[in-house]
Amino acid sequence: AAPAAGGSKGFNRRGPRGPPSKELQKDVNWMVENYDGERNLVMDDVTMQQLVCIINCRNTTVHIKNKVKSICIDGCEKVNVICQDVISAVELVNSDRCQMQAVGKVVAIAIDKCDGVNVFLSKESMNAEITASKSSEMN
Repeated sequence: AAPAAGGSKGFNRRGPRGPPSKELQKDVNWMVENYDGERNLVMDDVTMQQLVCIINCRNTTVHIKNKVKSICIDGCEKVNVICQDVISAVELVNSDRCQMQAVGKVVAIAIDKCDGVNVFLSKESMNAEITASKSSEMN
């Protein structure tokens, strides 16, 4: 028998928890939240002074077209992020089966409490510092 809604271990802790939104807060934080099944979410209006937070998304591909300060992926499942240059770091936290692809230069990647993360680096990012804790199934 299938578990009751909300009873499956870990399922409800990742993915959407409300209506989808993409919003710039205080001119520095792009909050991308609660998308499910969005296959081509393009962010071409970001700048290098801004950070992008992708929170509680599932089955979504986010394409960040410009250089940004940093990227944070939190509470997501099966999310793909394709990014250009990242000045500070890319952080993946509490997320499962996510992929991050650097097309430009990324200097640091932090992976914490994640399972099944794949990271694809461009030639310019091959010397990126990658740190991981409490994570498994990473490539």
